Amino acid sequence: MDTKYEHACMGIYAKAGLVAEEVFSSIRNIHAFWAFQSMSERFDTILQQAHKTGLKKSPVLSVLYSFEFFCIYAGYALAFWQGIRRYARGEIAEPGSVVTVIFAVIVAAQALTQVAPQLVHISKAAAAAHELFQVIDRESKVDPLSDQGIKPSYCHGTIELCDVRFAYPSRPDVPVLKGVNLSVPANKTTALVGASGSGKSTIIGLMERWYDPFSGSITIDGQNIDGLNVQWLRTNVRLVQQEPVLFSGTVFQNVELGLTATELAALPFEEKEKKVHEACKAAFAHDFIQKLPEGYDTPVGQRGGMLSGGQKQRIAIARSIISNPRILLLDEATSALDPNAEKMVQKALNNVGAGRTTLVIAHRLSTIRDADNIVVMSQGEVIEQGTHNELMMLDGSYAKLVQIQNLGQDSDEGHQQQELNGEHEARKDLDRVLSLADSNTQQEVPVEQLSSTKNYSLIRGITIILREQRSLWGLFAVSLGFCLIAGLTYPALAVIFSRAVDAFNLEGSELTDRGDFFSLMFFAVALANLLAYGIFGWVSNVQAQHILKSYRFELFTNIMWQQMSFFDDPSHTTGALVSRLSTEPQNMMELLSMNIGLVIVNIINVVSSCILAIAVGWKLGLVLVFGALPPLLAAGYLRIRLEFKLDALNSERFAESAGLATEATMAIRTVASLAVERRVVDKFKESLRGIAERSIKGLEWNMF
Repeated sequence: MDTKYEHACMGIYAKAGLVAEEVFSSIRNIHAFWAFQSMSERFDTILQQAHKTGLKKSPVLSVLYSFEFFCIYAGYALAFWQGIRRYARGEIAEPGSVVTVIFAVIVAAQALTQVAPQLVHISKAAAAAHELFQVIDRESKVDPLSDQGIKPSYCHGTIELCDVRFAYPSRPDVPVLKGVNLSVPANKTTALVGASGSGKSTIIGLMERWYDPFSGSITIDGQNIDGLNVQWLRTNVRLVQQEPVLFSGTVFQNVELGLTATELAALPFEEKEKKVHEACKAAFAHDFIQKLPEGYDTPVGQRGGMLSGGQKQRIAIARSIISNPRILLLDEATSALDPNAEKMVQKALNNVGAGRTTLVIAHRLSTIRDADNIVVMSQGEVIEQGTHNELMMLDGSYAKLVQIQNLGQDSDEGHQQQELNGEHEARKDLDRVLSLADSNTQQEVPVEQLSSTKNYSLIRGITIILREQRSLWGLFAVSLGFCLIAGLTYPALAVIFSRAVDAFNLEGSELTDRGDFFSLMFFAVALANLLAYGIFGWVSNVQAQHILKSYRFELFTNIMWQQMSFFDDPSHTTGALVSRLSTEPQNMMELLSMNIGLVIVNIINVVSSCILAIAVGWKLGLVLVFGALPPLLAAGYLRIRLEFKLDALNSERFAESAGLATEATMAIRTVASLAVERRVVDKFKESLRGIAERSIKGLEWNMF
């Protein structure tokens, strides 16, 4: 049952993580449009669902501990009751045999008590394993890391689509392409136009083999693309998307990424540098790159956040053409840009498209007037095609689209100037909004580095949490009270056992009466544990779930309110922040769940047992308390300190690898189109290998 609810909670928190990724990766938009409240409410709604599901674990945790301890102490009662009766009937010759059996039960029971706390972690591991193996065992029909498939020695660039039909897996009953037939001649420019949802971008996705068509075929130079090597296909068919995605690193590193998986990847650094400069010049990016603070070595920030849209797009174009692909796919590459940036990017696209097969999806029809062939699509079908003049003479759907966009030859220039003026005013308004957002953010939340947070001691940390969670004081008091009862059962057991052994000196009915009495005392201790651990387990989960929800929400909102300079820090990538949002509140929940309660139970047990030992036999008690106990406490302290330091170091190091994984998965289509999966995997493996090596090397030092 615990695994079931844990699995459900993990699924809900995964949704919360996706929301956090979305918010942190577009934090500038959040600040610009003052969307803090709506994002907070959206995140809180998901946390509420997880909170309700987490509360369902309370009866499970209650039964988990209470039933176990009840069975253990009830076993003492049964063993003593049967032992006394068999001894009284003469079936057992010596009292020592009964004591031996009881001690054997006690030792076995102590071993079982060590298992119960681990069962919670085992259930969490089982739930995580279900998700993990479900992903690992999933086989992809298109394996980008496979060496299988045909690798032609040369690509001419002729593309043919023959009766292609397709529907997305998420909507299999909604056909997107309905028998599309299309010919894209080599070294020519073919444009796809049409209303949104007509299937234009779907053709791009099929060309990249993000999906396979349900029926029909797509060929390059007469070879069906499903028979081509995936890596060869994607290095010869390059894509420039509507929203360019740059990876954390420098300008040079982002452009050089386009050489991955090609023969040019083995070039020496000097040759690569020359290729990068040539590609950037062809994309009209070289001049603005030279003006950057560090030129080609300038960091672009997370997802290219340090650059403008036009600059990012030109770098993305340079990255796509650096390997000199024969086919270039342009998926509305200028639609997200202002007119001024669009003009420069379109100039770059026209320049790099010369001499290669270019398939263009255009939102502004003026940019594809000179295309060799214009294909008009509607509802997944090709309805018209020809040159601009031919389609205008046809006076069909294309001509209507032109009229809608007011693309008369005489008015085009004035129309763009009007847009430029409007854009200038819009940018002034946006600058004012950003300025207001930044100034208000500075007033509300000071910029603080997560890495500079103070390391509080256990007691100090618990004190801070208790002070902040005043609404839970009643639950804390209940937990503490039943922890006291659970802790005192151990010395109570010692007193009962010592008195019970004296019963063996009696005879006849007096022996059995005393045996029944002490058996009942053992059973009373069992009932006390059943009650104490039952209520303690229930209440501790309630307070733990509340703490998890509270601090996860607080951390999310505080990160969201930070200044932009906070997110520009390389250590504060989206992946790293989401990782900390997931792990740190969870660690706080673990602290104030049953774990801290069990620590309190053991402290009460140790203190009360030591007092009892000294009170009953002070000489022997002092020897054991001050002779045997200190080494045990020291060993326990060293173990806790070692585990704490290792966990802290590993959390920090794994945040880096989590950032890398998040960046890659959020831009998975860019990763796929660039055929850099192997490079990303190798980089991720290297980061994990470094974590393991540094952890092992630091093991000795972390003990002190």
